[in-house]
Amino acid sequence: MKYRKDIDGLRALAVMSVIIYHYSNGNILRGGYVGVDVFFVISGFLITSIIYGEMSAGTYSVIAFYYRRVKRILPALFFVYAFCMISAFFIRFPYEAGNVGKSVMSSVFFVSNIYFSTFSGYFDFNSASNPLLHTWSLSVEEQYYVFFPLLIFVIRSAGFGVQRIVVILFALASLILSEYQVRLNSTDAFYLVQNRAWELLLGATLGMGAWPKLKKGLMAELLAIIGLSAILASIFSYTSNTLFPGISAALPCLGAVLMIYAGAAKETFVSRLFSLAPLRFIGIISYSLYLWHWPLFIFAGELFELQGYVEKSMLLAACFAISLCSWKFIEEPFRKARYSIRSTFSAALIAMFSVSLFAFNLDDFNRAYYKYPQRIDSVLSALYADSDDYMRAGKCFLTVTYNSLARFNREECLAVSETKPNVLLIGDSHAAHLWAALSSVYPNANFLQATASGCRPLHNPSGEKRCVDLINSIYNDFLPRQHLNAVILAGRWKPYEVQNAIDTAAWLTQYADRVLIFGPINEYYKPLPRLLAVALAEGKDVNEYLEPHKDLSRKQLDEVFTNAALPNNVFYISTYKLMTEHNPLIWADAEDVPMQFDYGHLTPNGAKILVRAAKLDSVLVR
Repeated sequence: MKYRKDIDGLRALAVMSVIIYHYSNGNILRGGYVGVDVFFVISGFLITSIIYGEMSAGTYSVIAFYYRRVKRILPALFFVYAFCMISAFFIRFPYEAGNVGKSVMSSVFFVSNIYFSTFSGYFDFNSASNPLLHTWSLSVEEQYYVFFPLLIFVIRSAGFGVQRIVVILFALASLILSEYQVRLNSTDAFYLVQNRAWELLLGATLGMGAWPKLKKGLMAELLAIIGLSAILASIFSYTSNTLFPGISAALPCLGAVLMIYAGAAKETFVSRLFSLAPLRFIGIISYSLYLWHWPLFIFAGELFELQGYVEKSMLLAACFAISLCSWKFIEEPFRKARYSIRSTFSAALIAMFSVSLFAFNLDDFNRAYYKYPQRIDSVLSALYADSDDYMRAGKCFLTVTYNSLARFNREECLAVSETKPNVLLIGDSHAAHLWAALSSVYPNANFLQATASGCRPLHNPSGEKRCVDLINSIYNDFLPRQHLNAVILAGRWKPYEVQNAIDTAAWLTQYADRVLIFGPINEYYKPLPRLLAVALAEGKDVNEYLEPHKDLSRKQLDEVFTNAALPNNVFYISTYKLMTEHNPLIWADAEDVPMQFDYGHLTPNGAKILVRAAKLDSVLVR
């Protein structure tokens, strides 16, 4: 297959959009995550082109295909595994190191996408801080390449028309499944190969020559510009709110296909642009860049404060330097080496099982070396506790995983009692973490729940679609048909929303006797359990250690709420003061249970302590 300089340039666009998206925490190139989808298209195109080229020459071999994949993928990847395990050993606690070890094992056998889909949730700290989270895309590719070469081998004797139809039908089936799954369970839609295969198959249709040849240069120029525009549009216009992947992923994927398609017909302006040496260089080392950027970001963030652009730019420069070395001294030598097929596969299997054995025991090695007290594990376990159950995720609490109003169980979540006072809890995740505690502390009241992550419970809300749809449904459909004893508004309020929240509460008094606004909660810049574990491990005073890690903007916002004039029958609950004044609420019940399991969300015991401290009896059930 003829070398395409512009495809290396396209790789550069893909990898840099992903890196900038991650390093800016999604604040720059908010749709930069689509770079992975562009990679899928490129991979599908290149691999299929090679396979069909070999089939035409009569040299196609499934074994030879996997031999090349092993040499291409594994060497640099195993160095990343080593870096992550060594870093986890020295930087993280045993419990955390054990989770890194599990991720390594899942990635070694290319099932990390399944691992992360199983254990990822809206509040999952393990995923958000996992240095190997990005390997999900490698697992998708390798799972795809288990089946695709075999499929091509099976249908190789069929006519080209049949082969084309088979591949297109598989692609359409995967796309339809992806669009269905993203509305049912967006986590599975994101991670699992059956929902992503259509992106690689789209590139495959181009690689097998299923698209008609372009005869006019002007058309190639136009298609190339359209393709680039589609990719850039998705990078700059998509956000975390975008329902993705599903049909939304078609824009960047088709954009990549059109750029590759047009560049095959003639050297267009776009292909010349993407053939420039700096872009080609980034594209050539893009695999190493992708492998190293995320673990470097995660571990550097634990050692240093990466708040400003200067620090992150320095980290980016370090990422480039390490990736260049990885490409030059690991990728290229192994790729060019002429090992026998048997020795290559044998070495790969030995390495896979050796790394897995070390990864499996990583937490034990860490524990034996540092001899941390068991209490630290107990504290850290709050980071990984399942919050979905007590917040009723997927039933009364919609999240990125349960992403549609159709998942809201109206019959159960809005069941009105004829014998108890009815209280509606409405808001985002900072409302959802209160429901179980309210129901437990005040059993004489019936608490209804309508919560969704992504926006505050304001009249005429804005934010993520699932949240906006739910709140509008409650305000426009449910409440006008009811008269409740009380409504509780809770959310991660923004400073500019204070008056809007009060106005919303006043408006709601037409549907309820009383409306309560729960104010901002005490928050930290890093997860509270980990801050507590560090303080305990280093023998520091907990309160003194936590002080510089507190987000003081929450205190300022609470003061604005406290000093605001409230309408009749509207009450303000100063959550912040309840948690911070006199005896700061840090531990929940037993000292091994933190009040909060991340930067601010309450643990079940923590929520009960807060709700009891609020003393709402007279307001809720009078």
